[in-house]
Amino acid sequence: MIFLKGVQLMDKNLVSGKVDELKYPYRAPAVRYMESLDFTKPVTFLVGENGAGKSTLLESIMYKYEEREEDTPGMLYDGVEGLKMYANVLPEHMQLIENKKPDKHFFFRAESFFSHATELDMQAQRELRLYGRIYSYRSYGGRSLLEQSHGESFLSAFLNYAEKNTLFLLDEPEAALSPQRQLTLLVRIHELEQQGCQLVISTHSPILMGYPGADIYSIDEEGSRLTPYEETEHYQLTKYFINYRERMLKDLFR
Repeated sequence: MIFLKGVQLMDKNLVSGKVDELKYPYRAPAVRYMESLDFTKPVTFLVGENGAGKSTLLESIMYKYEEREEDTPGMLYDGVEGLKMYANVLPEHMQLIENKKPDKHFFFRAESFFSHATELDMQAQRELRLYGRIYSYRSYGGRSLLEQSHGESFLSAFLNYAEKNTLFLLDEPEAALSPQRQLTLLVRIHELEQQGCQLVISTHSPILMGYPGADIYSIDEEGSRLTPYEETEHYQLTKYFINYRERMLKDLFR
């Protein structure tokens, strides 16, 4: 299912002119070229170097969804995430191009997951005092994320937080996952797609971006363009390192 078809900047002047004279976050390539990102597949990957603005763009998209449902705030409002949003002015200058509204939405950012898990524990304690039962963990396997290892808690969120017709925006979900666990996540992505979900994923993982049938957008200073898997820099660099490790290390350590 395609819920989100694309994003649009309402004022083109914000990204016009010399790049080094643009204000944050409009100088980031992912923001400057956001209108070339058409989401036509259930699974879309955004790839590019650090600083390309992928996280900022995903954060802004999710902000637009979460401001509609203030009673069910997600990870954007946990801990330092709420403070970060004050620095991101992009949401007020962009609009979503939608096919239809998803039943639910889920935002994940690796660096913010601890704050999110802590907030869930605090909510669980409030529920226990008020109702004598805990409801907060139901979407995460029934137990505290802080009682699991870093990688286990990441995977638990992906394996359990899922309902049909959900929009997932995932920012580097592979961060705490071993290669084997990344394969498990690939299986989960397939299950979510079969359940009518849409996933937009920022990643540096050649394993994840190998998901069949997905669109891969490579984002850099020259633009945002659909790129075949084997032509991504991530795939080529990883393949070269595996095949010519000694040669590459020798060149690096000169």
